[in-house]
Amino acid sequence: MQCAGRNEEAVAIAEKALQMSQRHSWALSILVSTYAAWGKPEQSRALYKELADCSTTGCVQPSMRCSAAADAVGLDEAIAIAQRAIDDRDPFFVMQARTWPGYDRLRTDPRFGDLVRQLQLPNYQPGR
Repeated sequence: MQCAGRNEEAVAIAEKALQMSQRHSWALSILVSTYAAWGKPEQSRALYKELADCSTTGCVQPSMRCSAAADAVGLDEAIAIAQRAIDDRDPFFVMQARTWPGYDRLRTDPRFGDLVRQLQLPNYQPGR
């Protein structure tokens, strides 16, 4: 829904997922980005703080926190988290770095490109 610009509907669905999952980090990260896309930075930052707090006490994959950071608090923190994803060998980061729509903003930063090159992935050619 968010990718289609239907942010209000996306928030309603994500809120339900958050409730059903007992505030799982994946649902939190999606909601952070959805509120940011909807132009509601206060809600986005508040939920990002919850996500960041969860990462100190539980398992929050850096790959999920990375795109949320880019949307809620900025690219500097997102780049630092991307480096952590590489250092931690987060398998989702390998997939998300090139294909996940939530990483589009990160892909515009040359620092992110430098990080992704560290993965030594084969060349990506859309449509093949």
